[in-house]
Amino acid sequence: MSDQIWSQQQKPREKLIECGASALTDTELLAIFLRTGIKGQSAINLSTQLLENFGSLNAIFNAQFEDFSAIKGIGAAKYVQFQAAIEVSKRTLSETMMKSNVLDSPNAVRNYLHQALKNETYEKFLVIHLDNQHRVINL
Repeated sequence: MSDQIWSQQQKPREKLIECGASALTDTELLAIFLRTGIKGQSAINLSTQLLENFGSLNAIFNAQFEDFSAIKGIGAAKYVQFQAAIEVSKRTLSETMMKSNVLDSPNAVRNYLHQALKNETYEKFLVIHLDNQHRVINL
């Protein structure tokens, strides 16, 4: 389906504006990041192909450059965009955690460390410094 014959409600950008980001499918969210397709394939088609090849959003965002760029129409620029999005998410989470009482339970600490360490390929030892109100001072 080409972009020209989509109704305004079917276009991911318009759908996000009208309904919010949580209303979008994984394919639609990826299409927004990709922004454009290639000749004969829309951004939606490329997004579908990425999900089919990698199996999940997590696998896409954790893919190595060589695997990611093996898909026609997906190159260094798109890989860099995705990696930047991951880093923005990490920094946003870290900033949020440093400003709120989120580490006041073992489960909250586990979730925080899972997010902080999920892309590590080797074992790490970390110390989390908290203030007396369980806010992260530094990691």
